[in-house]
Amino acid sequence: MEAIEQANVAVLKDVLPKIYARPQLDKTMLGELIDLFSNIDLMHKHGEAKDLLGRAYEYFISQFAGAEGKRGGEFFTPRSVVRTIVAMLEPTKGRVYDPCCGSGGMFVQSEAFVEEHQGKRSDIAIYGQERNHTTWRLCKMNLAVRGIDADIKWNNEGSFIRDEFPQLKFDYVMANPPFNISDWWQGSLDSDARWAFGTPPQGNANFAWLQHIGLSAEELAFYDALAENDSALEAMGDEKLRVIAHELLEHLRANVTVDWQHRESARARMRILVKRILKRYGYPPDLADDAVQTVLAQAEILLREVTAHGHSGK
Repeated sequence: MEAIEQANVAVLKDVLPKIYARPQLDKTMLGELIDLFSNIDLMHKHGEAKDLLGRAYEYFISQFAGAEGKRGGEFFTPRSVVRTIVAMLEPTKGRVYDPCCGSGGMFVQSEAFVEEHQGKRSDIAIYGQERNHTTWRLCKMNLAVRGIDADIKWNNEGSFIRDEFPQLKFDYVMANPPFNISDWWQGSLDSDARWAFGTPPQGNANFAWLQHIGLSAEELAFYDALAENDSALEAMGDEKLRVIAHELLEHLRANVTVDWQHRESARARMRILVKRILKRYGYPPDLADDAVQTVLAQAEILLREVTAHGHSGK
């Protein structure tokens, strides 16, 4: 195990178990297991990997999770759920992030989705964070046996308290967070900037997770501009304002090649784009003045930043 780690330091450092020299283990059985794997053809005729090790690893993780009952959900999400989440988000290009990544099933399926749609693995970059050290090791091994490059971080506080990627922005955030956790609250979370839609109850983390992985800072800026208008909030509600904020960001990002700062005609098109989106979602014209002007101001700030530093998203 130490030799394997040394040969793959970047991926497996301090990950593999070092327990196989213990006298309690049956050395004959261990040797037979090694021989069994040594005699399995892991390649197709044309040289492509069959991913037998990855599929076997996933099978055993699912069996362990089933034996653990409810606790098994902390490190394993059923494949059917993972496939559904990935199919809905369609990660085809950019950065993919899971803030509570467990054993890495979201990443495995994301890579599979890209390949099924004639993309390349290099089209997406994988990032994850996990607070349970044993589960972090499971994730690292799961991705390693499949040849998936990823940046998976661990700390015992978790992404709620200590985000390991504070400066990175992501194109896809997917997660199956631990639901109904009651002992998650800390005093440092009071008045946290993430609680744009209200402070979550201290006895249940569900609403906190939704806000933790929900809107990006840019989307929140658009949401805030709209939600400050009480009539608009009453007319459309939180959910529609969230959708509008997301669509504004996506449409504006699609035009980042335009030099908005120096081309008045381009800024005029931006204003028309913003108003069309708001109108399509039924934003009442008589409410538009202050809120729309604030959204336009946020849009110009965003586009200046994006054109200055390059495209990124979260």
